[in-house]
Amino acid sequence: MASLLCAGALGQGRRAYPPYTVVNRVTEYDAKGETIHVATFTRYESATGDWRSVGKSGDDELATIYRRGIGVYQSNSRTSRTIKQSGHAPGCPLRTAEELRNDPKFRRTEEVLGLMAYVLIDHPRAEVDIEHYYVSELGGGTPFKQVTTYKNGPKFVNEPISLTMGEPAAIDITGPNYGVIEQEPIFVQNMGEQLLSKPDPDYPAEALAQRLSGIVRVMVTFDETGRVIVVTATAGSPQVLRDAAVEAAYKASFKPVIVEERPVVAKGMIDYQFVLPK
Repeated sequence: MASLLCAGALGQGRRAYPPYTVVNRVTEYDAKGETIHVATFTRYESATGDWRSVGKSGDDELATIYRRGIGVYQSNSRTSRTIKQSGHAPGCPLRTAEELRNDPKFRRTEEVLGLMAYVLIDHPRAEVDIEHYYVSELGGGTPFKQVTTYKNGPKFVNEPISLTMGEPAAIDITGPNYGVIEQEPIFVQNMGEQLLSKPDPDYPAEALAQRLSGIVRVMVTFDETGRVIVVTATAGSPQVLRDAAVEAAYKASFKPVIVEERPVVAKGMIDYQFVLPK
């Protein structure tokens, strides 16, 4: 969900943003071009520049919340917590069609849901190509569609399937009234040193039937007591194995991370290996 962050701010004054609600579909393809996962999420854009993007992970509702000038947050219905991820939130630039066309990264135009989109190409790494589709009528700063292609690897197509103009309800922008953690999580390089308990994941019957195996890497965020509060799995492995790894990670426990003699919220990566029985 957070992949649709806006382009860098251009130092503009405080102006009204076009308010709307868009439903996006994200399709993940493997290196052979076969579909391996499809998900949807809804993005609520306010005229203030604030927005909230919310989707499902199993039975859990996960959301990214952007509060202009305050920060970027992540919320989780499973633990009823909202956690600050970054204090950088200057707001997206408002760009006209002419400004988009004059961008050095501009390559072509394409119609998306009846709107003219300006496609800009980005190469953050040698093996990654990202196509950003910007629509001037929707502000021109937040991608309306995005295609990320890894050379000899997966491809992700994030595309809108419905659009409704108008200011969303206030609760759609702010999200539920969860407990808020304002401290940005400290990243832990060696999570093995913090682990107290790491239960093995259940091997899904579907994965056994399809002879699926491999390693799933997950990002785990835990609070000052070592309790897990958010888990997300990285892309690349089969979704059924990702879901099992996420469920197992919520059962893990950690030693609190101490910074300047006090426990802090922290996050890091742990792996789960699925090996088919002989």
